[in-house]
Amino acid sequence: MGNLDRNLTLLLHIKGYCKETLETLDLIKHNFDQFEKSFIIKNSLCMDLLQIGELVNRLDTAYLEKTKNQINWNAIRGMRNRLAHEYLKIDYNIVFSIVEKEIPELNNFLESEINKKYDFMENINNADDEEGEDSEI
Repeated sequence: MGNLDRNLTLLLHIKGYCKETLETLDLIKHNFDQFEKSFIIKNSLCMDLLQIGELVNRLDTAYLEKTKNQINWNAIRGMRNRLAHEYLKIDYNIVFSIVEKEIPELNNFLESEINKKYDFMENINNADDEEGEDSEI
């Protein structure tokens, strides 16, 4: 159960960064010119992507393998590495494209995965409760 809890915690944190990214995009009305003009917005969105990549690195290998056809985890980790180590070569057109197109998809995926994990954990808890009730009889 440890990996399930750990993965769920990480997915919730990743979703939090997706939410921040989407709110930042809303703030600039998804406008590339506004993005390009503001180092604050660029830094904010790059930091969100870096944090997402860092958290993905901590997800259980079996989970990453199981879901690799739905989400390109390697691309997320690759972007994190580029932002962390090649910061003088950041292509902001690519960053903006990722936050516009890929982050909403990741956010939707996470929503579904988190709901599945909560449902699974709730079913386990309910089964444990029912077992406890049976043993008292």
